[in-house]
Amino acid sequence: MFIIILTNFIFVGVLSIHEGGHFIASKLSPNCGLERIVYEGGLPHTEILCANSDVSTNLVIFGGILLPLLVALLMFFGGGTFMKEISLLIIGFDILISYKDFIDLGFSQNVSTFFSIFGGAIVLLAIGILAKSRTTEEEFIHL
Repeated sequence: MFIIILTNFIFVGVLSIHEGGHFIASKLSPNCGLERIVYEGGLPHTEILCANSDVSTNLVIFGGILLPLLVALLMFFGGGTFMKEISLLIIGFDILISYKDFIDLGFSQNVSTFFSIFGGAIVLLAIGILAKSRTTEEEFIHL
């Protein structure tokens, strides 16, 4: 139960950091301005207007992908075993929720779907590692 609740909190956190990355990148780019963060339908997404600049648009897109990755790397290299496991979960969720970002960067839907499947596999691997590290052989014997 602990792992399920933890995974849900991590997902919401990664989603917030991801959208925050788009926001921060839009503020750092002189040609872009935040329009709004929309929560209708599926996952939330950030709408940002850039003044016909592919460089600014790509910077904003990469901001959403790279900020959670930066947080995960800081946790991986700065934390203990538990933080390393959480950082793997963050990386998986970041790749998983970046589907539309990869399409906006010019990747095909097939490549973007592959990245999503790859991110999902990382999430499942991270959940498996978390579950294995939180159980002992004695707990399995009593089952």
